Amino acid sequence: MTVFTSLDDYRRFAHSLRSERRFVHAKHVRSFLDAVAASVTPRVEILVRNTRFWRAQIGSIPGEVVIDASGDTATVDFPLKPERMMPLPTRARENRANPHGIPALYVASHRDTAIAEIGARKHSIVTVASLLATRDLSIVNATLETDHNLWLGNEEPEGEVLERMVWGQIDYAFMRPVTRADDAADYAPTQVLAELFRQLGYDGVAYASSYGEGHNVALFDLESARVEAAQVSRVTDMKLTVNHEYGESYRIPHVDSQ
Repeated sequence: MTVFTSLDDYRRFAHSLRSERRFVHAKHVRSFLDAVAASVTPRVEILVRNTRFWRAQIGSIPGEVVIDASGDTATVDFPLKPERMMPLPTRARENRANPHGIPALYVASHRDTAIAEIGARKHSIVTVASLLATRDLSIVNATLETDHNLWLGNEEPEGEVLERMVWGQIDYAFMRPVTRADDAADYAPTQVLAELFRQLGYDGVAYASSYGEGHNVALFDLESARVEAAQVSRVTDMKLTVNHEYGESYRIPHVDSQ
C-alpha cells in the first residue's frame, strides 16, 4: 500500500501541478495520489437522503404585493427562482473542485456559511436556498483533520500522525480562499484531488470554511440535491449578522423533506 513519506508531500504535489506538469503527472504526483486513495476510506461519510444543505446567491427579484383592502401595494424582494440557485450545467466557472466547463454543486452545512462563501458585503440582499439530498451521498470528509495541518515537532512525523497531517493540508488547500485575482493554476491541486475522489466513486468532498464553524460540500453531480425552499435575507453588518426575515420566501411542495 502506498503511504505518505513526508510532510512535504502535499507541497511538492501542489507545486508540480501549478508550475510543472498539469495533465501528465510526474511520478511523485502519482505516488501522492495513490497515498490519498489508500488512506481515504476512514474519511468517507454517508449523508442520507434528504440531508439539508444551504446555497446562497447575491440578488433577488423585485416585485409588488397588495398590503390592504384598498389595493395599496408595497415593493418587496422575492427570492431568485430555483433554477437561478443552481449552477449552469454548460457554463461552469473554474472553482476549487471543478475545472472550467465541468460543473460542481457547492453547498454549505449552515445558512450563514453559504452567505459568507459568496462574499456578501454589508447591506447585500441575498437569496438563500435550502436544498435536500436526492439520495444517499458518499462524501470524502476532509474536515476531520482540520486541526492537524501544522506540525511543531522537531522530527518528521510518521505513520498515522503523518497521514493526519497531510490530510489536514488537503483540507486547508480546499478551504483556503482564492479570489478571482489569483492565478487559475491555484485551483489545480484541489481540482485533481476532486477528480480522484470522483474516479473512486464518491459523490463529493466536504472541507472546512474559512468563515466560521460551518463547512462546505462540493457535490460532483448537479442532481445530487435540489432546491426545497428559498428566502430573501439582508446582511446587516460586516460580521455577517443576517436578517433572515427581510424579504419573501417560497417552498417547493414536491420536495419530500420528511
